[in-house]
Amino acid sequence: MLRPRLVLGFLIVSALAVLCWFDAHAIRPGIYLAPLALVLALLAAQEILAFLRLGGHQPLGWVVILGALVPVLASCGPIAWESYPAHCPVGRLGWLAVGLVCALLIALVAEMGRFDGPGSATVHLALACLPILYVGGLLGMFVQLRLLGNGLGENPDQTGGRYGLIAWLSLVIVAKSSDIGQYTVGRL
Repeated sequence: MLRPRLVLGFLIVSALAVLCWFDAHAIRPGIYLAPLALVLALLAAQEILAFLRLGGHQPLGWVVILGALVPVLASCGPIAWESYPAHCPVGRLGWLAVGLVCALLIALVAEMGRFDGPGSATVHLALACLPILYVGGLLGMFVQLRLLGNGLGENPDQTGGRYGLIAWLSLVIVAKSSDIGQYTVGRL
């Protein structure tokens, strides 16, 4: 059981290292890691949807999946600009909030259309909002973390977003090191 985990872990870390290298040398920070965040959001939303259905709940599948993807897509907004406007009212970090609000509104409208009587509306809405906030919010923040510049007020287009990549990598390394340590201590 340990050998397949080590081989798979090595392959995933190697692929992530190559992707980070390409992203570090890209013209726009995050251009290579954003598609990874979108794929992970899609897979995580499908996983949460499957868990909810195993528990006997029936949230709207398209709302769960779309709701998890919208915040991540909105977080990718600043990547689209060659030079991000300095006086944009949303700012770079505000795109995640815009995406979360839009996704939550989609879930609310979809659940209002599904309403057939009192009793389960609150549960359906809460279960639709869970993947939006948990998956979409978390992976959208990963995209935003990658877009951080050299310091407060710095533009990542000028710094190459290297400090954002360092922050992103440190988050991943700390989380995976903790996971490996817990697994090792648990097995011993």
